[in-house]
Amino acid sequence: MKKNKFKISLGIKIFFIVSSLLFFIIWVAFFSYSKIKEVSKELFNLSEYIIPVTNQISLVETHTLEQEKHYERLIKLYEMDETSKKHKDKEFKGFNERGVKVDKEIEKAIRIVKEAESKSAIPEDKEYFKNLEPFLVKIEKEHQDFHDHVLKVLTFLKKNRKADAYALEEKIKYEEDHLDKDINAIYLSLRNYTKKTGDIVDAHQKDILVLNLVLTASAVFLGLLTAFIFTRGLTRPVRILNSAMQGVKNGNYNTFPDVKTNDEIGMLAATFQTMMEQLALKDKIKSTFGKYVDPRVVENLINQKNITTGGEKKIMTVMFSHVNQVDTAIEKLSADEQVNVINKYFSIMSKAVDDSRGVIDKFIGTMIMAFWGTPFTSENNHPIHACKAHLKQKELVREGFKNFQKNNPNIEKDFFSLRCGISTGSLIVGNMGSNQSKSYTVIGETVNIASRLHGAAEQYGVPALINEMANSAVIDKIVTREIDTIRVIGLEEGLTVFDILFEKGVNSNENNTLLKLKKYYEEGLKYYRYKDWDNAVKLFKSCLKIKPSDKPSKIILNRITTFRKNPPKENWDGVWNLKKK
Repeated sequence: MKKNKFKISLGIKIFFIVSSLLFFIIWVAFFSYSKIKEVSKELFNLSEYIIPVTNQISLVETHTLEQEKHYERLIKLYEMDETSKKHKDKEFKGFNERGVKVDKEIEKAIRIVKEAESKSAIPEDKEYFKNLEPFLVKIEKEHQDFHDHVLKVLTFLKKNRKADAYALEEKIKYEEDHLDKDINAIYLSLRNYTKKTGDIVDAHQKDILVLNLVLTASAVFLGLLTAFIFTRGLTRPVRILNSAMQGVKNGNYNTFPDVKTNDEIGMLAATFQTMMEQLALKDKIKSTFGKYVDPRVVENLINQKNITTGGEKKIMTVMFSHVNQVDTAIEKLSADEQVNVINKYFSIMSKAVDDSRGVIDKFIGTMIMAFWGTPFTSENNHPIHACKAHLKQKELVREGFKNFQKNNPNIEKDFFSLRCGISTGSLIVGNMGSNQSKSYTVIGETVNIASRLHGAAEQYGVPALINEMANSAVIDKIVTREIDTIRVIGLEEGLTVFDILFEKGVNSNENNTLLKLKKYYEEGLKYYRYKDWDNAVKLFKSCLKIKPSDKPSKIILNRITTFRKNPPKENWDGVWNLKKK
């Protein structure tokens, strides 16, 4: 018989297992390190080359547009018979200054691109910058041609060679369009390349995370294995290591395992510390990269200094305003005449909003949507501005009716009627839209409520309805009348709504009458909610004596007649459900 075969001792087996595992861990750590190094290179290119070039092109676009504006104003000044030389010199100086800025910014962008082309450690980035450079040279030449031709036009105008100037202006217009398009194309290319690079970095970070999770699982396995094989005295460092692993699981990469043994567990602890440092570095890279993801929007050239893409939650006021019968009044006019009337209508109605510091959001048919809030108004006064805009619109509608009545003497008194919904509350405001087209607008439930109150005003036959939050804000400045508590379509909660009567401090017979109406109506509303029909009817009839056309009083009286035949439930909350928007 043969003697026993050579046996591998348990220690050697354990050594082989531990050594193999450590080799695997070191390989993963090295691979993770190479990935992190690659991410660092990509992040360096992003922060040192791609984003700076993008910013330079953004500045080129801004200052080119400003230079074009100076050119347009110069042309207009030369077209005027009597123009101050001082104004021309000022515009010409601005034109030249913007031209110098554009030249310097293009030169700087080209320098950055050349540096990236020569120093970038990523071949794809090298190729991209190499292809980008000719386009920058192209816009540099296009801008120089534009600048030279403008100077030539101005020379013609100074010499009164208007025919030559006008002929060259057409060419300049063509050059302007091509220059703007080329600059915008480069900007879009850089922005897309930034996003692409960011996606690559994110993918590499995910790879590192997976590898680190594998490493953690391997370390856990080793800890359990050694705890089972070795003596009880070796369990303490294993527990310490396991505790550190739990810290990694919870996102804590700063607590390192205090294991100082010179065995396999000590080696694992050292490798685990390297892993934690890599995870910490990955977190740092992720945090740093997050600062460069969101792109900047070109400076607004007219009113605003900066426009950023995104939204912000604020308390603001929204208004929907519309004058009935405008369409009917113009339906017999020609298309051009209709457009002319509608434009005048919007100009008049919008002026009330503009004068009250409001922002026109959009025109919907013949309806105006507007909003108020910071930074356009103070934080607390926007409901007052909105209500004052409505009162101004009301006044304008009256004047408009008088003018219309001159040519239409048989027209009914209430032919034109203003309907307005105003709501104050929380909403999202910001620059929203697609990559190609954006709009500074508001969204949220407050907007929907304002729209529903506009429809409710039509049903109640009042010029405006505002919500309770708006009413609380204007109560010291504006006289309002509580109309009802309603539940609009799409909203579960009841809304207490108010009509806007007049601005406080304005005394007149009409306003005194409205105060009496307010007093009787709101007292009647209390009796109505208590289901004291008799007293409620007396007060609402008193309202109709003061103002026979008061539709809210008529609506409540009809409702009471119905409730007398079919009483509401005992737990009736006084809220009326509207069936229409």
